[in-house]
This record gives sequence, C-alpha cells and structure tokens, in this order.
Amino acid sequence: MNNISKSVPVLSSTPRKGGNSDLLCDRFVSGAKESGHQVEKICPKDKAIRYCTGCGTCFNATKGCTQQDDMAEILDMMIAADVSSSHALQRTIEEFRGFTSCLEKPHEKGIIYGTGVWKIGDIRQSNAMGIAYEMGKTVELV
Repeated sequence: MNNISKSVPVLSSTPRKGGNSDLLCDRFVSGAKESGHQVEKICPKDKAIRYCTGCGTCFNATKGCTQQDDMAEILDMMIAADVSSSHALQRTIEEFRGFTSCLEKPHEKGIIYGTGVWKIGDIRQSNAMGIAYEMGKTVELV
C-alpha cells in the first residue's frame, strides 16, 4: 500500500456505461482505492460540455472560458489532482476546448490495451482487467 494518498480523477470517456472501457476504468479505480487514494470517476457523457468556439478568451489567464458548462469543474479537478488518467483527460479537453495551457504536459505512465473485445463484458475475460487493477494500485505522482 502506498504511504501517500493521492487525488486521482479517472475519466471514463466511453458513451457506453458498463461497456468494456468503462469496466477497465472501474477496475483501475478499485486498485487505486484499495491503495488508499481519493478517486473520482468522471463520465463526460453525463456532463453538459459545449464545444470550443475558438474565441481565444481562454488565452487570457484571468478571463478563462466563455462557455458556462461542466468543463470548468473537470478542469479544476485535473489541476488539483496529483495524478490523472492523462491521455484520456487531455484528449477530452482538446476535443471540447481549444486550450490546455493551464495544465502541464502529461507524462504517460502506462497504457492498458483492451483489445479483442466487442460485446459488453468481454473485457472481463481479458488480462487487461488485472493490468488496470495493478496500475490503479501503483499510482505514482507524475
């Protein structure tokens, strides 16, 4: 068990609740929680997030984004986090917002491949579930 509890937001960016990618996220969350970390799972499909309009207001650090949606909450969690599932979170920001200047460039700590599955639940038979769990247990600061 890790000695230091970390804040770890986990993004489940799949539109299919209970799907294979979502199950992998849940397994990672289980490992991270077992190691004593504070984990919050974020599902963008359940949030009100508008697309970037390209207005450029976000480049002014004092003004932030003009969109009044749930992305600000997600960004605040990411900025405050010790560790995050960086690639998925960064990709979501890039998809929905034209700015990432408030975040340091993420460092990839690992990849979980859930290949060869299609039907919901197929991932349960994959060794990716064990990898996700162990990766969650060994969360490290970037």
